[in-house]
Amino acid sequence: MQPRLLDGAPPGTQGTCTPNGWTSGEVFFDWMHFFVEHIRPTPEKKILLLLDNHESHKYYLALDYASKNNVVILSLAPHTTHKMQPMDVAVYGPLKTYFERRNRFHQIQ
Repeated sequence: MQPRLLDGAPPGTQGTCTPNGWTSGEVFFDWMHFFVEHIRPTPEKKILLLLDNHESHKYYLALDYASKNNVVILSLAPHTTHKMQPMDVAVYGPLKTYFERRNRFHQIQ
């Protein structure tokens, strides 16, 4: 990966590129190490990580590492993330609705 792709990124940011442009189980495993190192979950303070059902997230070594390092993984059901992604449902969806209503109201006036 070209280091300039991280220009302006926050300190400690890690970037990865793959030859075909798609993520893989190995990339997810590397990311999981990075995640655990920075979040530092403990037995008393486990972390819940919500994931889509992408094939790379089913990589045994990454899942085993997560489990052994106090990361609890919840995988959303296949083909449902457009309806179930928590941030989309609870935050971005209502915010989008609010802005659309507000814009329509201001266009009428």
